[in-house]
Amino acid sequence: MISRGFECLKYGLNAFHSYQNLSRIRVFCSVNVYKCQFSSNSGFDKQSSNTFLIQYGSRVLAQVEKSTSLQESNLKWMRIPSTVLLMRSNASEIAIEKAPSVVHFLLDELHLRVLTDYDTVADCSKAHVKSSALEVFGSHNRESVDLVICLGGDGLLLHICSDLFGRSVPPVVAFNLGSLGFMNPFEFSQIRPVLRRILRTDILHSATVRQRFSLSISRRDLGADGNGIYRAEQHEVLNDVVLERGLDPGLSNLEAYCDDVLLTRVQADGLVVATPTGSTAYSLSANGSIVHPSVSAILMTPICPHTLSFRPIILPDTCCLTIRPSDTARRGASLRVDGRAVGRLAKNESLLVRKSSWPVVCFAKTSCSEDWYASVRKCLHWNEMMMEMPFEVDS
Repeated sequence: MISRGFECLKYGLNAFHSYQNLSRIRVFCSVNVYKCQFSSNSGFDKQSSNTFLIQYGSRVLAQVEKSTSLQESNLKWMRIPSTVLLMRSNASEIAIEKAPSVVHFLLDELHLRVLTDYDTVADCSKAHVKSSALEVFGSHNRESVDLVICLGGDGLLLHICSDLFGRSVPPVVAFNLGSLGFMNPFEFSQIRPVLRRILRTDILHSATVRQRFSLSISRRDLGADGNGIYRAEQHEVLNDVVLERGLDPGLSNLEAYCDDVLLTRVQADGLVVATPTGSTAYSLSANGSIVHPSVSAILMTPICPHTLSFRPIILPDTCCLTIRPSDTARRGASLRVDGRAVGRLAKNESLLVRKSSWPVVCFAKTSCSEDWYASVRKCLHWNEMMMEMPFEVDS
C-alpha cells in the first residue's frame, strides 16, 4: 500500500493542500531571484537543448551555449556586469587576510558595486579600505548581483548555492583558498587578471554547468485530531541527498521508486543520491563511481549495505526518484542536503529527487573537462602508483 506521504509527491500537493501538478508546488514554495531559461530560439527540447539564458525578470545576465561536439560550455555576458558579491571563507585565515585587498581592487580599479558580509565590511574598515562604499548582502539587494566571487573552498561554494541563493544562482568565479578546492579552479595569485578577463563582454568564457537536483520532501504535520496534513518542502541540491540511520543502532529500511516503479528496497546504514558534481564527495567514499560533471545522471550509492550484491547504480537524469521508509521499517531516516541536516524523514513521509531547472554556472580556468581532470588528479590523487621499471638490459 502506498502511503499518503508518497501520494503527496506522486500526484503533487500544493501549498493549500489540494492535489495539483507537482510543478505548481515549485511555484508556491520558491522565492525565485535568478532563473535559467532555455532560449526560445534555440529549438529547445529535452533531448537537443544547448543554449539557455541566465536572467532575473526581464534583466538577462548571460547566455550559456554548449558545444554539441565537444560537450563544453561557453558563457557570454548579455550586459556589462556592474554588481558583484564577494564571499570569503570564515575558516580560512588567508581568505580573511586577502579579502580587503580584493575589495580595494574591485572598488578602486574595476569601479564595481560590491556586496559582501558583515565580517568583511568590518575587516575592510580595520584595513583602512573605504568600507563606506560597501553594501551588506541581503534579501533586499540579492536580485542585483551579476557575479559571485568566491574566496575559499568547496564548502563555501555549497553555502553560496544552497543557503544564500537557493534556487537560482548568478555565475560564480571560485578562487581556491580552502583545504581542497575541487570546484575552485583559479589560483588566488591570478585574481586580478582573471577578474579583468571574466568581466569582458566581448569574448566567450569557458564555463562548467553544474547540474543540480530539485528535492521535494513530503512532510506530515499532525493536527489536533491526529490526522496528518502534508506539505511540500523544497531544496536545490548541488552535491547530494543523504539518508542515514544517524544515532539509531539498526539499519535504515527504505524503498526507492523510479518513475513510480519499484527500483529496489534498501537495507543499509544509509543511501546517497548524488549529482555528477557530488560523485567525488560522500558517494565516492561509499564506493560510488566518479562521474564527469557534463554527464546527465543521478547516482544512487548505498552506505554499508546489508547485502554484497547491492552495488552503486547510475540512472538517467530524466527519471524521478522517490524514496520513502518502508511500511515495515522500524524507524525513519536522518536526512542531509549538501551536508546540512534538514531533519528526519519519518514513516509515512517521502522525498522526490529529479533534475533541477536551475543549474549552477561556474567559470572554468581552461575548460570544464580540463579543470575536472586536473582536480581528479590533484585533489583525489586518482590512480597514482609506482610505475613498473624498464628492463636495464635488453634480453
